[in-house]
Amino acid sequence: MCHPIFFRSCNPAGNWYQWGILYGSRSNPKPQYPNTQTRLKDAFKRVIKIFTDNKAPVQFQLNINANNGYDDKTPFATWWPGTVGLSSVAITAYNRACSTPSHQDSKPFRDRFSAAYNQVKALTPLPIWVAETGTTSCKTDKPTWVKEAFRDIALLFPQVVQVTWFLTDKLQEGVVTDWDMHDGTKVSALHYACLCALTLQDLIQLD
Repeated sequence: MCHPIFFRSCNPAGNWYQWGILYGSRSNPKPQYPNTQTRLKDAFKRVIKIFTDNKAPVQFQLNINANNGYDDKTPFATWWPGTVGLSSVAITAYNRACSTPSHQDSKPFRDRFSAAYNQVKALTPLPIWVAETGTTSCKTDKPTWVKEAFRDIALLFPQVVQVTWFLTDKLQEGVVTDWDMHDGTKVSALHYACLCALTLQDLIQLD
């Protein structure tokens, strides 16, 4: 059976990849080739054109991080490449509590996600995906966080149609961050939350 392929190119609000619009003088090894809004838009459209010209069976997404790199406050609309050729927009939003020195606080999913969601919702009616999400256990009751996240996705973010959960522990800046769901309590919370979210969405559609 064939499965749809979704392609995310040039997630643009970051400073951690070379193609990011904020990959600037502090990290760019070739400052003579600065990233610009125009170059970002042209690159994004070029990738879509190459695939569509060759009739590749691919659906395209714009993937946005919920927070710009360097804590930059530039609104998404400034570098928005348009939605020609897109099937959906994906937003990455983690609760990175204690994962790095600059990420120490713990917040619920809705607080991590809502500002980016509202910006995207104002720009397009396309379906929205949660590109990646998850939480550490630091300062956080993980099972409760998971349940509340799915409840809020169902009730507060009706344009969201898909959620991808990140479950791999990572070593970052000398700290092991526990994104996993290894024990039964966490796994049960994830199962329960998924079921509740689906039930809530069904009830909303019935209304």
